[in-house]
Amino acid sequence: MDNRISEEDAQELSSLIAEKCLELNLEPEQILDGLARVLLGATNDLNVEGFELNIDGFGRCTVELKE
Repeated sequence: MDNRISEEDAQELSSLIAEKCLELNLEPEQILDGLARVLLGATNDLNVEGFELNIDGFGRCTVELKE
């Protein structure tokens, strides 16, 4: 089973997040802070030790929880 969501689903999720950020009138650094907190919280809540996403030619995101 592929663990990545489809590009369409990723875009829909991104659009929903962007709408909420506009509603909350968040600044760019606040948006990144919020997203980082959500990633850490979700990783912890889902009992996953860590997570890494690498998109060739674009970038990489890593989530590591402290033991």
